[in-house]
Parts: sequence; structure tokens; C-alpha cells
Amino acid sequence: MIRILKDLKQKHPEKDLDQLVEMANYYALSHQQKSRAFYRIQATRMMTGAGNILKKHAAEQAKKSVSLHEVQSDQPE
Repeated sequence: MIRILKDLKQKHPEKDLDQLVEMANYYALSHQQKSRAFYRIQATRMMTGAGNILKKHAAEQAKKSVSLHEVQSDQPE
């Protein structure tokens, strides 16, 4: 994951960390091995107009990681 972030930072130096994390999550999800069921579900979602589940999942994960980081930084030590 760190290697992916380094590569993305070199390619997109103007992006902030949140955007880079979201891009890295999407990259990791899109390059992992997928089952036949995943492709069937993805095709059904695209036909019905529900959209790309990978992008939605990556965006949700990025929001969760940012909110967890904010909560941890707000708590006094």
C-alpha cells in the first residue's frame, strides 16, 4: 500500500493526502483477483444503472479512514 501511495504521489504531486488514499484504495481493489460472481454482480449493477461498486467502496473506505484519523487526533493524550 505504501508503494502505491509513493507512486501516486510522484504521478500526482498536486493532490492532497485524502485524494491519494482514495486513489490508492481504488487501485488496490481494482488489481486484486476477482471471482466470477463479482463480475456477474458488477454487470448487473451496470445494466440497472447502479454504477461502479469499486469506486463507491473505495470512496467509503477513504471517508472512514479520514474520519477515524480525525477522531484519534481530537482525543487528548
